[in-house]
Amino acid sequence: MHKDTYHKCNEFYNHAVVFLEKILRVQPEIKKLFLLIRAVDKRSAEQRLHEEVLNTELFGVLEEKYGADLIPFLLSKVIPVCGDVSYENLAYVQGLSVGLIPEKPFHMGETLDGAKISYLDIDTEKRIVEERLRGLEAQNATELEIASAMRNLGIDRTLDSIFVAYGKGKLKFFVGDPNSTLDMIPGDMVVNSMLVAMAKHTNQPSHRLIYHIGSSLRNPLKYEDTRWFMYNYLTKNPLLDTGGKPIKVEKGKILETMASFHRYIAIRYLAFVRMLKLVNMILCNHFRNFHANARRRIDYSIRLAELYKPYLFFHGTFDDTTTENLRTTIRGSEVFNFDPKCIQWDEYFMNTHFPGITKYALR
Repeated sequence: MHKDTYHKCNEFYNHAVVFLEKILRVQPEIKKLFLLIRAVDKRSAEQRLHEEVLNTELFGVLEEKYGADLIPFLLSKVIPVCGDVSYENLAYVQGLSVGLIPEKPFHMGETLDGAKISYLDIDTEKRIVEERLRGLEAQNATELEIASAMRNLGIDRTLDSIFVAYGKGKLKFFVGDPNSTLDMIPGDMVVNSMLVAMAKHTNQPSHRLIYHIGSSLRNPLKYEDTRWFMYNYLTKNPLLDTGGKPIKVEKGKILETMASFHRYIAIRYLAFVRMLKLVNMILCNHFRNFHANARRRIDYSIRLAELYKPYLFFHGTFDDTTTENLRTTIRGSEVFNFDPKCIQWDEYFMNTHFPGITKYALR
């Protein structure tokens, strides 16, 4: 694929800053980029464009090239569009599927194997979003606070949440099959694959090809490996508590079934919390805060385990034969590389992923 594929194009993207930076860097002669940003109005969209896109460190390479002209250059290319794609079901996971999972399309509303409901109710999801928005407005939240809260509604990356909970000392154990496969891929590789696919199918009629951009087939990552990566990183680079002291993490017990998880919680924690509740009642709420915090930690652990059960006990492998054919079109190109076989997982997590979480997600 030649980078001139995007020369003099008009493209329409959602809020994907990595995507934006990549295409402006490899093809600065592109005419316009329409960036879809979740916002209540045009003014809010422009504000988010400046604060959350243009002023990020991601544009450091472009800044070296353009210097003081960077912002005028970006504003001449990037047009913020006020909108929201979160109301549509645009992503799917495979739930409890096992074996090799083919690259095939899904139907709108199709839900996970083993889910409690057989079909996703998009209207219900819309109603949840609208209720959340009305609640923020009733609290007289500012536009910036509303935008910040709404953009993260329902978005929680699995491994990142576990890493933060573990690093803060809230997670003393792990739930999941240590031999299950976590299908992960760095965001820049996803961006590269999108650009290559766009170039390949430019001016072609509509097609039904599905590309699995993942690692489970060609460079599988075991859940047990990520646990050790987290422990090793946090031992050398501990998070800090509110007093600025390092938080020491333990290796943590691993519970390989949901039954063992619930049994562990009942024996190790619930009995103590029930006793604490009784003592608190006898002593006129003297231990109210202590009891509430203990109960909250247990509820948080249970919620995490139930939420991520499909991922932590996943035994499927995503076929990427069609994606491999796509990769052959740019074989040897480092600019648009998205081959998972080149990823060294220990180096990636220790030097890139975990430092990124501590630097940006925990600010």
